[in-house]
Amino acid sequence: MGSFPTYSWALDGHPLPVTPRYTLSADNSTLTISPVHRSDSGGFICTASNLVGSDSSKPVKLVITYGPDPPTVEVIGLELCDSFFPGQYCGKEGDLMTLNCQTKCFPECNYRWTHNTTVIAGNTSQLPIESLTFYNSGDYTCNVKNDYTTISRTEKVSILVYRAPTQQITCGAADKGTALVLMCSWAGGVPDSVLQLKVGQTIVNATNEGNVTITKDQLSSREIFTCVGRHVISDSQCSIVIDKPQRASGSEPQVEVGKEADVTLDVSLTDTVRVSDPGLLPAHFTWSKEDNSITGSDGKFIITSGLTFSKLLISKFQATDQGTYQCRVTNAMGENFFQFDVTSNPFMP
Repeated sequence: MGSFPTYSWALDGHPLPVTPRYTLSADNSTLTISPVHRSDSGGFICTASNLVGSDSSKPVKLVITYGPDPPTVEVIGLELCDSFFPGQYCGKEGDLMTLNCQTKCFPECNYRWTHNTTVIAGNTSQLPIESLTFYNSGDYTCNVKNDYTTISRTEKVSILVYRAPTQQITCGAADKGTALVLMCSWAGGVPDSVLQLKVGQTIVNATNEGNVTITKDQLSSREIFTCVGRHVISDSQCSIVIDKPQRASGSEPQVEVGKEADVTLDVSLTDTVRVSDPGLLPAHFTWSKEDNSITGSDGKFIITSGLTFSKLLISKFQATDQGTYQCRVTNAMGENFFQFDVTSNPFMP
């Protein structure tokens, strides 16, 4: 005559975990789980035993669908930006970046990546970008969805790719009568470039572009205006010499010319400031002979002038063309005179 069996339970070959969510009937024949948790997944086996022997049921497989948990996005290859861009990750053009979206989900979730509002990838938890460009800046969103639980979750990270200024740093000036406005520009970079404008003892700080106004009586006879630009990619600078016109090269003061030969007198200036309104314009050149103005409109004389030079062509030189020629050069800082004594030498070819 048999005896009443006793019952025991196992989960995946191990004793049941000790938890108030698991309750057994009085004779242990019934196991109730409430609430069900993802850790309850596995094979449950019931074993019945009496004095004669024991027997076990086939495993009852319990599959729990869950998730996705709130995802996190790991940014590999970039660092968090400084306090000027809180919460963003920063990198330079050419850097390698990988975004890794992490969550817990069963069955496996579906993944979708968007850059700003554009879907750029699906069915992958990783998004590698091998060579960043400025246009990779923006918000990247990982969307995870469990088709069984119908739950969707998203997580976003913001990426900022530094870009060097798109133009060369430039210095300029404008004449305002009793004052000069000195300007500097180095724009197009991300983040903004930081500029320091300096002339004499005056220093002005700016971003991307700036200016400093200084009266002419504050300037010495010769000043250098310097603008230093700093950017996370590179540094650069420009400068202007603020001075009245100074000659760098040109014809000798004493010039001999053969009969009916063509001769050119020229003045080339150092790269001093050439100031007018608006902007940076050439110095003004005028030519004269023995205090008589030369216009260059009679065919005898031809005047050609540029930003920093002027040339006077005397065609078919005659004895009557001998004399003292003068080039007067003016700019916002003053004027200068360059004189040439031109004589005829009939023995020259």
